[in-house]
Amino acid sequence: MNELEYYEMQQPNLLYPNERYINSVENKNKADLYRMQFVFDDMQDVNKAENKMLDIGCNDGFFMRHFDWKFSNYLGVDMFSISDYLKTSDIGKYTKQGKIEYLTGIFEKMELKEKFDFIFAGEIVEHVIDVDVFLKAVDSVLGENGHVCLTTPNNIGAHLPEHFRQYDKITLKDKLSQYFEVEKLVELPAINDSWPFLYARCKKGNV
Repeated sequence: MNELEYYEMQQPNLLYPNERYINSVENKNKADLYRMQFVFDDMQDVNKAENKMLDIGCNDGFFMRHFDWKFSNYLGVDMFSISDYLKTSDIGKYTKQGKIEYLTGIFEKMELKEKFDFIFAGEIVEHVIDVDVFLKAVDSVLGENGHVCLTTPNNIGAHLPEHFRQYDKITLKDKLSQYFEVEKLVELPAINDSWPFLYARCKKGNV
């Protein structure tokens, strides 16, 4: 699969910019917001001003902006630009007073030099072409005492063309354990008509 085909396959993601969708009437179950709140609550031990956050597949940056993160710097990476999501080139008010930088492109193809204390990838591992390449890239920018958190649908979603794989608790833990020390892996239950999701919290491993 070439890069153009991959971008075309992932186009459905552009339909749901978080800023507009999460609190809309169309979004009846608010499951996205529930998952974000769960991650925020679980990561309070790393929510410190001296730390740095990376949000992979950041969409329009909602998760970095709408929660009381205290980090000094934020980097949001997405294959589509924040301007594509929000239909505006005026993104100043979406940068958390200049603390958030946005990069557009495929994360695992970027050569980032910076290390991060907290890395979040929400509903990303099911979309990437090569999950091993992706997880190696995550590990390469994770700080020595850093944490990475991922969410993904729990054994559902294979019918969607933009999904390349699906996980259950066992297969997700097996894969993540190849690169990280898995501290927690739990199911986030379905809310109303939403899907059940998995949440994994990991730290730098010795693998």
